[in-house]
Amino acid sequence: MDLSRLAVGGASAGGHLAAVMAHLCRDYGYPLKLQLLIVPVVDMHSSFTADGKFDREITPYESYREMEHTVPLPAERMAYFHRQWLGVPRPEPSEDVSCFP
Repeated sequence: MDLSRLAVGGASAGGHLAAVMAHLCRDYGYPLKLQLLIVPVVDMHSSFTADGKFDREITPYESYREMEHTVPLPAERMAYFHRQWLGVPRPEPSEDVSCFP
């Protein structure tokens, strides 16, 4: 494998996985040539309660409050995806799950 050409990338949930992989590459000394993240979900903890529900009062992101009921991906559906990925109760914040614990 030619480590000088190593890249990661993805969109949405794939962007999340690519961002976590970038952290692992950094931690294990694998240099990345390119990281391409398209609308990644990089913070899996700060907007959701321990039981995986969206909480507009605790989210630090105004866009989550503004787009809570948007048709393509409302907060309720996003919470469903979070619960499927992280389970209930959610794990403690870590770089294994979220890029911004």
